[in-house]
Amino acid sequence: MEFTPKDLDLGAVRARILEIEHVKDVHDLHATTVATGLPNITAHVVVDDGCFQDGHVPDILHEIREALAESFKVSVHHSTIQLETEHLSEDEPTTIKHA
Repeated sequence: MEFTPKDLDLGAVRARILEIEHVKDVHDLHATTVATGLPNITAHVVVDDGCFQDGHVPDILHEIREALAESFKVSVHHSTIQLETEHLSEDEPTTIKHA
């Protein structure tokens, strides 16, 4: 059984991720808690196109994971983050892409 963590505000999570340098957008953001009580977040994070060439991607991912673990009442240590360029994000079908 999965449920959204009671004390986790996804609007605040989105805003915090958007504060990270080179992050342009966050979409398909979901939070769940599995029956064991482990909170989990998944998200697509759009970054500057050049980040994939200049080596910023690992640093951005580290900053996102650190923010999820340390910035909220509910500490999230398990996440699946898909980093993508603006071009890749634009190619996603709008029928499945949501805030």
